[in-house]
This record gives sequence, C-alpha cells and structure tokens, in this order.
Amino acid sequence: MKKLLLSALALGLVTTTNAQTNFITEWTDAAAVTSLNFGAETTASAVNYTWSAMPSGNTGTGNFIKVVAGSTSFTLNAPANNTITVSMAPTNLKRFYSYSDADKLISVTQWGSVNWTSMTNMFLSCK
Repeated sequence: MKKLLLSALALGLVTTTNAQTNFITEWTDAAAVTSLNFGAETTASAVNYTWSAMPSGNTGTGNFIKVVAGSTSFTLNAPANNTITVSMAPTNLKRFYSYSDADKLISVTQWGSVNWTSMTNMFLSCK
C-alpha cells in the first residue's frame, strides 16, 4: 500500500511539473468589441483559444494558424467597457505581439508555458 501511494504521488508530481499553462491576456474598449487583432506566429498547427467578456458573460472559443508572423484576428461579441479575457493554449504558439488593437490590451495576467521565439514588438503601441 505504501509503495502504491508513493508511486501515485510521484506520478502526480511528474504530471504537475509537465503541465502546460495558457497565455492569458486582458483587453477592453469604451466601444463594443466585435474582433481582436494582434500579431502572432505559430507552428503549422492551430493555437486553441477561449475568450470571455465581463460583466456581460459572453464567451467563445476558436483557433488560429499563422505560420509566418503577421496579423491575425478573431471575432467576438463584447459590449462596451467589458473586460475581455483571452486564454491561448501554449502548444503551437511561438510569438505574440501588438498590432492594430494594441490600445485595447490592458494586461498579461499569465505568461503560461509558451516557448517564445521572440518578444520583439510584444507591447509596441500598448497603453
């Protein structure tokens, strides 16, 4: 029984240490937001994301692929003055940087376990 308990504990520690955490950002605008536009670079596979807007409670999910660094965007429905939280899975994400909606980005709440290839222009034009 003792060996089984120690084995389970060791497996739990290995699983916890290797767990990936999402890259989480917060956005807002005085006007309603129907899309977010930012720069990204990914592997050849999709980056999955979720978003939620508070206090409206609107939510959504999706994915994007941007093998060559450049502008990417996704649609959403957030009323004016909501805080939009975007959570991106670290798998396949290589780079994130500000783009035309940089003025809406207010915070990075979690860096996650992304293997960043560059931080160039990550916060260019952010307020």
